[in-house]
Amino acid sequence: MANEEAPVWKKKIFTEEEEACRVNNTSPVKTRELVEIGSPLKFDCNDPWKIKKEITSHVLEEGNLVISHSETFDYILPYWSLENAKQLVNGEMKRVAMGDVIDATTCNEDAGLLFRKLPNHDDYSLSVKDLFNIHRLGIGDKIGLYWDPRFQMFMFIILSKVCKKKTFFLGELIETDPVQTIHSDNVKHMTKKITSQDIASGELQISSFDMFDYILPYWDLEKARSLVNGTAVIVGLWDLTENKYGRTNRYKGVSFTFRKLDDLTYSLSFMALINDRGLGVGDEIWLCWNPIFSKFIFKLISKVCRKKIFANIPGVMTRELTVTTDLPTIFDSSNIKYIGKHITHQNITQGTLEISLSQTCEYILPYWKLDKVKSLVNGNMERVGVWDVTEEMYGRTNRYEDVSFTFRKTNDLKYSLSFMVLINDRGLGVGDEIWLCWNPIVSKFIFKVISKVCRKKIFSNTAQELKETTDPPIQFYMSNICRRYLRKHITHQNITQGILEISSSETSEYILPYWKLDEAKSLVNGNVVRVGVWDVTDEKYGRNKMYEDASIAFRKLDDLKYSLSCMTLINDCGLGVGDEIGLCWNPIISKFEFKLISRAELLEMVVLSCLTTITL
Repeated sequence: MANEEAPVWKKKIFTEEEEACRVNNTSPVKTRELVEIGSPLKFDCNDPWKIKKEITSHVLEEGNLVISHSETFDYILPYWSLENAKQLVNGEMKRVAMGDVIDATTCNEDAGLLFRKLPNHDDYSLSVKDLFNIHRLGIGDKIGLYWDPRFQMFMFIILSKVCKKKTFFLGELIETDPVQTIHSDNVKHMTKKITSQDIASGELQISSFDMFDYILPYWDLEKARSLVNGTAVIVGLWDLTENKYGRTNRYKGVSFTFRKLDDLTYSLSFMALINDRGLGVGDEIWLCWNPIFSKFIFKLISKVCRKKIFANIPGVMTRELTVTTDLPTIFDSSNIKYIGKHITHQNITQGTLEISLSQTCEYILPYWKLDKVKSLVNGNMERVGVWDVTEEMYGRTNRYEDVSFTFRKTNDLKYSLSFMVLINDRGLGVGDEIWLCWNPIVSKFIFKVISKVCRKKIFSNTAQELKETTDPPIQFYMSNICRRYLRKHITHQNITQGILEISSSETSEYILPYWKLDEAKSLVNGNVVRVGVWDVTDEKYGRNKMYEDASIAFRKLDDLKYSLSCMTLINDCGLGVGDEIGLCWNPIISKFEFKLISRAELLEMVVLSCLTTITL
């Protein structure tokens, strides 16, 4: 597999002779033939849904989607082998696989999905009747398709659904206008506060008013009638509480029941959520029915938390931990309180982070359940989860699913958290600043590196060995918007060779101060260093792209130059001669940050515009 060549994808067209015959409607001169032309194509996985269709009554009856000649040749055949493409255009039916993005399922080639050319026509047809039935698609619903060359299959998604409100007329549930076009961004959520009755019964009660406003409009009429007539309905549910950290609990093996209690109340069984989320009285949740996924979407928004104190019980020598009667703290994403810590030599050698009693009582224990707090303060070691959100701004979170962290009491004045894994993964050093908090919504510690201590490197006069200077250290902050970017203009050589040349002085000023000494020594001694690159050009739009494949490398060319190989980055950004870029090393994430600052052609247009204005 290591020597297997990557597939080359190219646009396909008919030969000019055949194309001319087809356009002029004359007798063909020779047999029609499909050929490949042009440069290799790159599949854009960030914007794949090029084929979009609205469901019509004819499509529902036939169970087939018509895909036009241009859609087939622009978005599908370029990613097929030439042999398979020829077979298709010559009339052979092709069995294809289909990936259902909504349910995260796959129909293999034996599932009966056929892609074929329509007889006496230039368009093509894809049979998808089973998908229509599974997702209860109706007239006016919109879907998206694309051919994924990585998995050699079609991918399917519902883009929007047509929904109608429901009401009773002469004792029967009917649909009323106006029609609503619903997609995932405009579904209405209901907000609920958990009650003691919800927890005791394990069921979330929903009023009839909320039902008809937030849920039934998004159900098909047949299913809605079944529910209001008293039949319990098994439903799916996705928990999106941790969605911002890149995690969704889809409860694949859990059944939730939705039923009518009386004319005024409905209920959703949710004991699994009560247990998994540790729900308590007063906690606030969001709930909606998403017609795209045909499931309930749940999100825990805030939790009611209370401080814990030791109460002196009359006649008893020991102290009992109890919850205060002070006003509770409502924890949500807007009021997270972090503990700020600077890493010490002791933290690194012992692999633990010490947290004082006062910090533990203020920042951690108020957000724990009372029984867990009692266990901790009585000397029991508690296993906890930690999420590293240092790279959250780049859309990346390390959740440490398989790593066990421990939190324990060391004496009456201190607690400690084991975090050797974080020390190693983040390359923490003395003086680095971190933030830590307990998030009761996800029931885990949230960890973040805020700044790192860095030092300049110089060669000693005697042995010409790289060493760190005794100058005041450089404090690099993750939130620093005034990054010191090394600015470069792209040359023809950069584009043809796929490398960026960086002078020795630039490397010493912009890069090596932020590297660890042993890594810097390895580089200057001639070793090739594999590095990652974050493209943050579109950072303000929330679009960052990570490059960390084996082809990205930083090396010393000679005593005066270093080079960064990044052909993929150059191609993806479409860099041209004269374009200006910025480059810096971020020691917190241990990667290069790349930014396209300006394009040469845009500058030329501005200059020409100014000259034209002056001339006029």
